[in-house]
Amino acid sequence: MKLSIISTKFNRVWENTIELRSILCQGWHRDDFELIIIDESTTAENAELYNSVANDINIQYIHVSDWYKARSENLFVHKNDRVNHSIHYNWGIKNANANIICILNGEVVHIANTLDSFYATPDRSIKHATMRNIDRCSIQHYVRDVNTYPIDENKVSFTSWFSHPEKPGFHEFNTGSIHKKQLERLRGMDERYMAGWQCETNELLDRLERCDIQLEYDEDLLLGHIEHDKPDSNWATIPSDQYRAAQRVRHMMDAGYYDDDIRRIRYYRPGTEKPPLIANPDGWGIFPEEITTRTMKEVIQ
Repeated sequence: MKLSIISTKFNRVWENTIELRSILCQGWHRDDFELIIIDESTTAENAELYNSVANDINIQYIHVSDWYKARSENLFVHKNDRVNHSIHYNWGIKNANANIICILNGEVVHIANTLDSFYATPDRSIKHATMRNIDRCSIQHYVRDVNTYPIDENKVSFTSWFSHPEKPGFHEFNTGSIHKKQLERLRGMDERYMAGWQCETNELLDRLERCDIQLEYDEDLLLGHIEHDKPDSNWATIPSDQYRAAQRVRHMMDAGYYDDDIRRIRYYRPGTEKPPLIANPDGWGIFPEEITTRTMKEVIQ
């Protein structure tokens, strides 16, 4: 097997349908890659979608029930009390069968042949896609008609940059590929985060770069990020600046350091040591006992 693609999902069957088709149309043989799906939804729709393509794609699927309901209003919660994206991705990393892993944002469509590019990741690099936000209306017909693939970037409407080294947007490890052994030796993402985007992926990126694993954006590797609403949860109404500040304080409390830059965790308090390269010394990629997990068949039934 050449490539393991890891992604988390939450009740976005419309987006996930387009994503699956944009992967299937690339012509890779079923035995050459796998999808590792951590389904955070509360309905059976996602499970039914992935079951419908199980003959065409190797799928590892786990449903984490009531994930959003399990969150506390207190952002500063230990990992054993609640579950977060870091645990999900780490579970995927540990269970991946390929030597190259693709961490995939949950709401993307693949433009052109992305799998070949991800597979060509050098040993000591993170190959990151350039991503643009894409207007939902301009891709509606891709849900209705399977014969319209592959997606033509000249016939869809991009609204802004989502991830690009020289454009405004997120600069983080959110959709890219890396050799599994590089993630294993650092024990993946730090599982002490309550939740969040940017913090846990950037903290991992910082540790990788300290090991001379370089982040490289591929200008020809283009993905579209589908615009969407955030799920309704007890933290969704927190202003983004307060939420990110809480995330930084949370990690400072646990690890004794903090980031001055919201985009990249690089700067540490004077007099403090950088955090250890090895995260989660007590174990990683293990779901807390109070979080129920189910298989695809169990969810459908």
